[in-house]
Amino acid sequence: MKRKLLSVLLAGAMVFSLAACGNDSGESGSSGSSTAGSDSAESSSVESSAVSEESSVEVSQGSAEEEAITCTLKVWAPSEDQDQEYGAWLQTMCEQFNGLHPNWDITFEYGVCTESDARKQVLNDLEAAADVFLFSSTNLEYFCKEQALAELGGKYLDTVNEHYSPTLVSSLTYEDGGVYGVPLTTNTYFMYYDKSVFSEEDIKSMDKMLEKGKVSVQLDNGFYNACFFLGVGGTFFGEDGMSRESGVKFYSDEGVAMTEYLIDLAKNENFVSASPEDAISIALLL
Repeated sequence: MKRKLLSVLLAGAMVFSLAACGNDSGESGSSGSSTAGSDSAESSSVESSAVSEESSVEVSQGSAEEEAITCTLKVWAPSEDQDQEYGAWLQTMCEQFNGLHPNWDITFEYGVCTESDARKQVLNDLEAAADVFLFSSTNLEYFCKEQALAELGGKYLDTVNEHYSPTLVSSLTYEDGGVYGVPLTTNTYFMYYDKSVFSEEDIKSMDKMLEKGKVSVQLDNGFYNACFFLGVGGTFFGEDGMSRESGVKFYSDEGVAMTEYLIDLAKNENFVSASPEDAISIALLL
């Protein structure tokens, strides 16, 4: 375990994130490796993609004085992050990291594992799991209870606090006060619509869209249906999201009204409850 925790500390900033939120599915497995020594890296921050160019230069200059390291790091990410067709993001980041640390001889072993599958894959066998991986912040508690994550400290923690909002940092802060990851992305909803059906004014109203065409939301998935209740004042674990004893509070006059609205919504002939992938397929068939 000590080896794994040390590896995460060394490599945590390499991929700019140890945490993310997602809803994909996949399996872990080897998908290749990369050896150290790339000298084609662009000017990129070791600690965060949001770090300034000045900071990146300082890191690069300091790398020449780093103690030599030779090791192999196992890194997991979703398959799309490793696909050459989409720029091979993971491999590119690892190669840039090596370029910034010429005294470090690191061989990267890549595996496929989605953020949502990380909990199952990592906790199934901690010693066989990746040294660096992406995970949904909702699983932070499970990882920390099993001591599967390294607590960030020193310049790594300083960088996270400096370049990310308190809300994002809090999503990776455990009850012991430690921060156990680097934010990669926020939970963001995207709406795709057909401009031949809906105008920019139409899309401001769910009811208006339902009058003119088909609308899809995955109502049986809490990741999506929670937004309706949060939008009318519901909370998860208090206003700041950090009060476990506060629990989940959706029950209110507004919450009841929203529940009734969703019941009617599900009955609307122009509404389809489907996953984003299925919704796109349905739209192509219409």
